[in-house]
Amino acid sequence: MTRFTPIPELPQTDIDPWLVTYLSAIQENVELLTGFRREPGAASQALVKSSVTTPLPPAQNMTVVSTAAGGLSIPTGSGVIQVPSLAAYSQTLTDLQTLANDVASLHSSLSALITQLKG
Repeated sequence: MTRFTPIPELPQTDIDPWLVTYLSAIQENVELLTGFRREPGAASQALVKSSVTTPLPPAQNMTVVSTAAGGLSIPTGSGVIQVPSLAAYSQTLTDLQTLANDVASLHSSLSALITQLKG
C-alpha cells in the first residue's frame, strides 16, 4: 500500500509573506493529491498503482481466423454462385462466437477498471 509522510507546518515568522503563500499552496496541493485533506469524494486525490487491483483480462482465445476457404460452385442461368460448404459455414460461426466471447471478456475487464478508477 502506498504511504505518504505528512508535511510539517510552515513557519510563520522570519519568512517572506510571498514564500509562505507559495509554500502553503504547494502543501495544500500535495495534501489533496495524497488524500490528507479528506476532501469530500476525494475528487483531487491522485491514483497510485497500488490502488488499481483489477486483474488483467484473460488470454484472448481467438488469435487467427481458422475458417478455410471452401465451398460449392452452383451453376445458375446467369453464371456460377459460390456457396460456402457446411463445414466452412460452421467454422465461421465458431470463429465469430469465439471473437464475441473475447470481446465480452475484455468489456468486462475494462468496465471493472473504469469503475475502480472512478472510485
